[in-house]
Amino acid sequence: MRTPKNQSAVYLLRHGETDWNVQGRFQGHTDTPLNARGVAQASAAIAPLRGRGIRQVVSSDLTRARHTAIIVAASLGLPVEVDPELRERRYGVFEGLTWAQIAAQHPVHHAGWQRDPNHAVPNAEPVDVLRARAWRAFERHARHAQGEDAVLLVSHGGLLRSMLWHVLGEDAPKPIENARPYRVTLEDGRVVAVDVLPHAG
Repeated sequence: MRTPKNQSAVYLLRHGETDWNVQGRFQGHTDTPLNARGVAQASAAIAPLRGRGIRQVVSSDLTRARHTAIIVAASLGLPVEVDPELRERRYGVFEGLTWAQIAAQHPVHHAGWQRDPNHAVPNAEPVDVLRARAWRAFERHARHAQGEDAVLLVSHGGLLRSMLWHVLGEDAPKPIENARPYRVTLEDGRVVAVDVLPHAG
């Protein structure tokens, strides 16, 4: 079935798994690599994304996202464009720590975060700034999705959830699983649907 001329699609993909994901550590701007399972997840994400008219692949500049994007883009015969605005949220003093370590080392901010996800963590990117950055990047790249020519954005859980928050509000998925692709359908440039594609596993 052909895509109506006034419809287009942007695909969103979180990077594959890292060792810090397994350990439950906040990654943020820390440049962690994919582990072996993460590489396999990126490879498995190829199948649900193939044949969907993707003509452009854009990635965060962090290694875990770029490596994921390179694996998928290579299968589609496409280069990878890097956009630092697709980078994960900066988590400040939480970066590199597990939730239990945060509770022990930063109990006030641990309690504040539990009460309110907008709680100001030292040196962390504020939620409203993150959401504005995420949506600005989405709108900029969505302009290149025209009819059957789609765009794939490869990024991070916090950033992608912030994108989806603009259209789904608090129903935006949390967490977004590693290498789980989403299709965002636009009609005349307006988001009309968000669908989950098969999970890479």
